[in-house]
Amino acid sequence: MSSYILRDLPEDLWTRVKTRAAGEGRDLQTVLLALLERYADGGVPEGGRAVRSAYILQLGHARTFGRAAGLGEEPCEYDIAGLPPGERALVSRTAHSPDWGILRWHEGELHSGKPRGHYPSADEALAALQIAIDEGRQVGAVVVVPFRCVECRRRFEVDCYHPGDSGMVSHHLKCPHCGHERLAVLPGDVAAITRTGLVE
Repeated sequence: MSSYILRDLPEDLWTRVKTRAAGEGRDLQTVLLALLERYADGGVPEGGRAVRSAYILQLGHARTFGRAAGLGEEPCEYDIAGLPPGERALVSRTAHSPDWGILRWHEGELHSGKPRGHYPSADEALAALQIAIDEGRQVGAVVVVPFRCVECRRRFEVDCYHPGDSGMVSHHLKCPHCGHERLAVLPGDVAAITRTGLVE
């Protein structure tokens, strides 16, 4: 692995990064690599614009499956700290799946009765929620569109951010079951794709 030197970083920023990483038990290399991966995957706006979030989200209190489920003390759910007023959220997973999803409430109203999204870790679910909060996407602005894959015939759902106008947007969707791609017209940008099961 190549070595690089970081120079001329704002001291207060570097101190805050080190403090948070130490508090979460993470090493700085892991934190920086995660940020670089996110940028490489298009997760940070281009053009040199500095985007500072008004709300810094963090994984809060963790709940575990417990010994009764036979999974020991593995986390299955985290409260989210740092949300805007009127918002509540959890990231969670079930004992039957390694995938993490997001549950959001706005003014006490639950958006969906099941976790939305399909993320490989709690941290990635948190990162997706942070982007949604930064972009001002509210719970009520999400539309759930059901689909069935023409290749494997399994069902999945696509969460779309609905901007409130009547415009439709073309997207290339990838089936979360088999990876088959198709072109679809949706009411807004894709927020998440969730597996829902087989078609009878």
